[in-house]
Amino acid sequence: MKEPYDYYTECQCGKDGGCNKSVKHLMEISIPVDIMPKAKTGNIESECCSEPTVICEEGPAGCKGCRLIITQKICVKIPLSYDVEVRPGESMTDCCGFAE
Repeated sequence: MKEPYDYYTECQCGKDGGCNKSVKHLMEISIPVDIMPKAKTGNIESECCSEPTVICEEGPAGCKGCRLIITQKICVKIPLSYDVEVRPGESMTDCCGFAE
C-alpha cells in the first residue's frame, strides 16, 4: 500500500564533496464540476389519427334513451430539447504530506 505521499531523493557526491538532491512530491488536485440538466418543450401539436368509433349502449336504469361511447385516437407531437450546463468550480489541492 502506498503512503499518502511519495518522495525520491537522489544524491550524487561530486569531487567537491557537494550533493545534488531532487525531491518528488505527490499532490492530489481536485476540481468540482456542476452539471445542470435542462429540458424544454416546444409547441405541442395534436391531430386526429383515424376516424372516431361510436358504440351505442343501453342507457342507465330509468333512462329512456341510450348511451353513446365515442372513442378517438389522437396523435400528440411533443418536441423536446435536452441540454446541460457545465460550471467548473475552483480547484483544490491536497498536499498529501511533506517530503524533503
